[in-house]
Amino acid sequence: MKAPRKRTITYLSLVNGAGQPWQVMPDRADRLRGLVRMYYDMQKLRIAAGNRVGPTGEESEPYLDAEAKDGLDHIRTGFRKMELQVVKVVETALRDVPIARWLTAIDGVGPCMAGVLLSEVSLIPTDRHPEPFTTISKLWKFTGLHTSNGAAPRRKAGERAGFNPWLRSRIVAVLARNLIKTNTRSEPDEARLAEINARREQAGDAPFSLETWRAATCAAGFATRIEHPWMAHAVYVRGPWARIYYDYRHRKESLTVASCMGCAGTGRRADPDATAEEKRAEHAKNAVVCWNCAGTGGPAPWGRGADHRDQAAVRYLAKMFLGAFLNEYRKQESLVVRPPYAEEKLGAQPHRAALAPAIPETMGYVEAYRDEGGPEDEVQEAEGA
Repeated sequence: MKAPRKRTITYLSLVNGAGQPWQVMPDRADRLRGLVRMYYDMQKLRIAAGNRVGPTGEESEPYLDAEAKDGLDHIRTGFRKMELQVVKVVETALRDVPIARWLTAIDGVGPCMAGVLLSEVSLIPTDRHPEPFTTISKLWKFTGLHTSNGAAPRRKAGERAGFNPWLRSRIVAVLARNLIKTNTRSEPDEARLAEINARREQAGDAPFSLETWRAATCAAGFATRIEHPWMAHAVYVRGPWARIYYDYRHRKESLTVASCMGCAGTGRRADPDATAEEKRAEHAKNAVVCWNCAGTGGPAPWGRGADHRDQAAVRYLAKMFLGAFLNEYRKQESLVVRPPYAEEKLGAQPHRAALAPAIPETMGYVEAYRDEGGPEDEVQEAEGA
């Protein structure tokens, strides 16, 4: 029996250290897609099994006896082991792929997330994507990060979504959140500092003062301190990605609109904690004072509330990251790199924190960024955020 013939696919015709093209099977992207989807399916089942037992020993299913709980815990452990095996397979598949190395060198992006992007984003026409992603605007629309009539697109019952809902959930809820979490440290208050020092004492380490905590945090690469009136605590960030989130959110927190978007200027809105029966009541839509405008109806900060401004900043971060990813991907394939429509046609300026320097292949993302000086340490003023 003849071995299946190999051919070089342009969008994965990546070059290894010896300068030889990477030969791949035609269905490589489909196989990679199957692996990463399997990983997230098993993760979902593991979490479901864990939730039945309860996160801290509290029984979410009170009728379970000890044997049943042990069985669920065993199942959860088994799923976790299978997840790790899939991660190893994905790591092996992407080991010699330069764009995958670029992705996984960024704190907050693991091999499975790199697999998600590389299995879904095609630079050439395929059966799944007849039109390749030649511009970032096309990729934003495919991932559901574009706007329709000034708002994020939503799925409608009985209609096909004009984007990939699964991919959008991975990018916004997982990737963007990880970029913020792994590249941010919150400055501790007295209670939090006491908890940190209690753990350090158990480990035999010297306790931190606030000054030594700051010095250690900056030494770890979290060199930019950000503090704004709407933030509960000052934060320290490293690299450009978390800073994009905080800068954009501060712009939205500082932007004032004449009529409150949360209550449409009425000063009252529905209670988010109301029961289903309470929501059906006659005055349910005006049950509580609007927390965004404190009942004044306006002027008020942009958005329906703090959660809305947070979600908008996360979406913006996801869009900026996808733009950097697609540009780097196309650059490695020697394809034309075009800026977003707003920059190319309307003259908009790119977010300055997104202008990260080129990353040498031999260096990690954070180290390369830090060696170039990184962003300045000063906190942006309200008008410049």
